[in-house]
Amino acid sequence: MSLLLVTAHLAAPVASRGEPPHLDALLAAAAARCQSLPPIDRETPAGEITDLRLPLARLHWRDEWVWMASRACPSDAQRGTSHITRRPDSEDIDRRSRRWNVAAGPERSQLVTVPLLVSQRLTWLAVGARRGVIDLLRYVGHVGSIRRHGYGRVRRWDVISLCDHDDPTAILHLDGRANRHLPRSWCRETHGYDIGPVRAPYWHPGRDVARVRAGIQCDLYPEILARAMRFS
Repeated sequence: MSLLLVTAHLAAPVASRGEPPHLDALLAAAAARCQSLPPIDRETPAGEITDLRLPLARLHWRDEWVWMASRACPSDAQRGTSHITRRPDSEDIDRRSRRWNVAAGPERSQLVTVPLLVSQRLTWLAVGARRGVIDLLRYVGHVGSIRRHGYGRVRRWDVISLCDHDDPTAILHLDGRANRHLPRSWCRETHGYDIGPVRAPYWHPGRDVARVRAGIQCDLYPEILARAMRFS
């Protein structure tokens, strides 16, 4: 395995209400699709969620582990907004056998504001097998949310092996901030923490632990940084 720079060249802005997506989340979703695994939801017991085999290195410490893969780092990104409108047209109305309230209920008219991350590309750092990462990214055509509306469409992926002297600790910690979700127990000091998963699926409540979210200022224990440096 080697230190990788992964780049998504985007054809559309990314719909994102929080931080940009983690690379291991994209790869895990692609791996589940390739293996035709049954879908899971928030009601699925945590014990039934399998940690898929991904072409990424794992970092273990104090009974916790994370994939050696960062969140996305936007290049020259700007925040913006868009809107999605749903409104019945005349044909919808003609086909109805009875009246309904356009201001309430599941068929009501809606105007949804979509927060956007506007950038030409997103980049990730990871330690992994380049060929395996490329193979899975072939199944990732969009990043972010509301993908069926075209947001986050990827024109192409680039996966480049970096030089051996590049620093793999940047996957965990960059410019004094967590560069991915990390266990709270790995940080000597932090400017805040919450409760949530530290590896995919990040939306499932069954894996909640005390964690430091990506982007939060923190100070990692030297042992963590030393273990990460072994991947250089």
